Amino acid sequence: MDKKSRIISFINMKGGVGKTTLTINVAKRLSSIGNNVLVIDTDPQFNATQSLLAHKEDVERTAYNDELNTTIYENLMKNNQTLLQLFQSLDTTVTSLFPIEISPNLDLLAGDLRLIKVITGDTTAKVGVIDNYLDEHNFKSKYDYILIDCSPMWSILTYASLTASDYYVIPSKVDFHASLGIQLLRQTVKENVLDGYLHKTTKKKLVPLGVVFTLTNQKTKIEQHVKDALKAENTDLTFFQNSLPYMASAPNTFTLIDCAKPITRYASLKNSIEKITDELISRINEIEAPPKLETKDKQPLTHSVENSIGPKVHTLEETFEENFDLTQDNSEQTLNTDDELLENIIKKINDQFGDNFTAGDKVVIETLYKKAILDAKLLTSCDKSEKVFKQNIFPQIFQKIVQQCYIEHIDFFSKLFGDKDFSSVIMEELEKKVTTV
Repeated sequence: MDKKSRIISFINMKGGVGKTTLTINVAKRLSSIGNNVLVIDTDPQFNATQSLLAHKEDVERTAYNDELNTTIYENLMKNNQTLLQLFQSLDTTVTSLFPIEISPNLDLLAGDLRLIKVITGDTTAKVGVIDNYLDEHNFKSKYDYILIDCSPMWSILTYASLTASDYYVIPSKVDFHASLGIQLLRQTVKENVLDGYLHKTTKKKLVPLGVVFTLTNQKTKIEQHVKDALKAENTDLTFFQNSLPYMASAPNTFTLIDCAKPITRYASLKNSIEKITDELISRINEIEAPPKLETKDKQPLTHSVENSIGPKVHTLEETFEENFDLTQDNSEQTLNTDDELLENIIKKINDQFGDNFTAGDKVVIETLYKKAILDAKLLTSCDKSEKVFKQNIFPQIFQKIVQQCYIEHIDFFSKLFGDKDFSSVIMEELEKKVTTV
């Protein structure tokens, strides 16, 4: 059977999530372990193109050839060697558009800032241009992996990218808006791609490989709580075990982590990319593994045992992984989310704010709740005078708790300063809880 590429789109409908960084570095890692890899840049911001061309320039630079990658890019545009040519002409046999070799085993189909022009008007005929182009030039058999860096804005560019893809990966920051963004993306993919005429008639599949958390700060306790909340809200979606950590100096120091210097400073980033790539390969192999054949005849004992306990072991592994951080005997890292009163507070606030209530909001409430009920001075003040406590003491202490949380976690608690209704409702409900302790 002929070899077939694994075509993977990296997509998030929110910018600034490290999507391009993840795409090109996973591509570089795949190529460095012996795979032929093609990167397709369909994002009009063409950051992947600029980064990879800069890397190509660094590799090929000599004392007498100090050409900037901007000049290389200008030549590509002049010679119609960008994706704009494909979307404008709709001619998949166009010979001017051909992959550029970036490094051994790693090629690029260059993006173009002018791609923004092709997203308007009647775009029906453009849905299959990338898929047809890859077929026309036999690229699906030439490359082991084809990675597409998608635009964060839904358009024909995104539609064509996903139409050509077998899988998609969702890079995501750990913040208030992550849950909404993930759900919106999956809904959009379902309505526009999976439920579309092309996928319905061809029975082509587009499988989510999962969410990769990016720009993470492992030392921030609140981040783990947000991750747990996101997983709880998306139980049918895989979350990569490894994430891409944030490092302030990285974007200004190099384009590809594999080439970062000094190596020791960026070892954790490189290690993360390697582990994420290993997970991606493992996940695809798991999905593509042929199903085990079952026979009605006499079966070997090992086969019978495997069939009977296999699913149970898998379930236990998933449950353990999802709840690991919440079941540790460590009060500094866990919140008692099973507390009935806490759940009542969350339910009341959720009912009041409806669709505007996010996973991040739940984490905010849990954190404030924990700090309030563990504050001995707060409980002592409550015992002295309920009226004075309610009108004067608790509001002041609540504000101090909020300020402390904001200093510790910043973005996660900024909503309490901008949305007075949200803040007031939480304070009122927490005050009721404290007076009942």
